[in-house]
Amino acid sequence: MRDSCCLILILFLCFPGCTAKKNEGFQKIIGTVKIDSLYVIDLDIDEEQLIAYSSIFTKVETIILETSRESLIGNNYKFSVFENNIYILNLSNPKDFLVFDRQGKFLRKIGGIGGGPGEYTPRVFDFTFDPDNHIIYLLCDRVVNKYSTDGKFLGHISLSRHVPFIQFSNGKLYLAPQGNAYLLEEMDIETGDTKFYLKAEQYSKGWTESSWTLQGSPFRNQSSESAKFAHMFMDTLVTMQPDGIVPFLVIKSKHLIDKEDLQKFAQMGPEGRGLEMRKTIRKIFCIHKYFEAKNKICFSYLNGMGIYSVLLDTLSNSYRKGFLSNDLVFDRRDRTMFGHFFSDAEGVYEMFPSILKEDFMKLIKEGKLSPDLDKRAQLMELPEDANPVIFYYPNE
Repeated sequence: MRDSCCLILILFLCFPGCTAKKNEGFQKIIGTVKIDSLYVIDLDIDEEQLIAYSSIFTKVETIILETSRESLIGNNYKFSVFENNIYILNLSNPKDFLVFDRQGKFLRKIGGIGGGPGEYTPRVFDFTFDPDNHIIYLLCDRVVNKYSTDGKFLGHISLSRHVPFIQFSNGKLYLAPQGNAYLLEEMDIETGDTKFYLKAEQYSKGWTESSWTLQGSPFRNQSSESAKFAHMFMDTLVTMQPDGIVPFLVIKSKHLIDKEDLQKFAQMGPEGRGLEMRKTIRKIFCIHKYFEAKNKICFSYLNGMGIYSVLLDTLSNSYRKGFLSNDLVFDRRDRTMFGHFFSDAEGVYEMFPSILKEDFMKLIKEGKLSPDLDKRAQLMELPEDANPVIFYYPNE
């Protein structure tokens, strides 16, 4: 098997203070792809601070999703936005694929559990969009169902192995295989031909086991034709381009998790492994909660039991490290609750995970929302069994 992404990186890491060095004026080679820029983020800077949402966005809009028997959202889900509709795939019961409009009104379900055309088994995992052809790809175990955005079934693609995550980008379908020597697989939808990228031994310290993840999907910025990818133990965020896989951003630190740490991690066994690892191996790993806003890039990472965030200003090539503080939704700058993000060219959507729902509802009932938040009164009247709320931060 040929490694289609044999990486030769020369990183110029000498930069002052908190400047994100965007390397320009020289070229690095990755396979046959030429790259002229790469963000390098040094996480060993001492200064930490609150990163207020108001320093990233100018306003927030509340989307209260309709709650009905047909539109219930389970405890585990994935959401995305396409053509001003909100798509939510229930990954726990009820196993269904829901569509809401931008005002939160429930529109329809796509497909359903069964054995007929357009139906799927309970083993549904992920979905992605072909924006040019308005096609939805829904991953159901070893089959990818194709639908139009109005829910019409268009056929399916058979896979040779189980994969948990997919991403459409630049006319190709990308798969994140499990237990494979490579972290990323590219599929030509027309021919079925595949290429493999990012050898696990080189890019994720040899880790291929898939029984535990803190980041959810390794794909980032999923609406974009330059979608991003980072395995949980990768130090580099790559982007999928028409002519190959390109490094986009790399984190560096004296405290990054290494291969020896992961060997200890593997010996812990799958039960309770994640928490035990974070307690005992206090190292940096897992680029996640990534979003792109106007002239800004934000992502989080783990350091032991701590969750830290980085805000990069792409105009000044400077960045800050600290803790996200949602002062647009809540009443104080030091409230650090944040959820799952989805970003596109228009703005950023945030949906709090079910694990935080009780805390979120408690803050609502205690009147700890920002006095300037739209639909504040409606939020305070929400019942405990209401669907999750989405906050939208437009790029203005």
